[in-house]
Amino acid sequence: MPETYQFLIDGQWRTSEETMDVVNPFNNEAIGAVYRPSAQDVEDAIQSSVRTFEETPKMRSYQRSDILKKAAAGINERKE
Repeated sequence: MPETYQFLIDGQWRTSEETMDVVNPFNNEAIGAVYRPSAQDVEDAIQSSVRTFEETPKMRSYQRSDILKKAAAGINERKE
């Protein structure tokens, strides 16, 4: 049974009532599943993005750089 993955909104991992399979397009094999966000989850994500967009320009450039470096390192660690 493939693993089911949560989604992240505003720093919190979430689940929902509904899931959907992630399918390998070459052989149609289910390789995982994700929880399907609700309309409220989508609205929460939008509002979180708006708040972040308003705060980011107030940050110093070195702070924004540190955030991007941490994000890149996290992606690099999980690239497999």
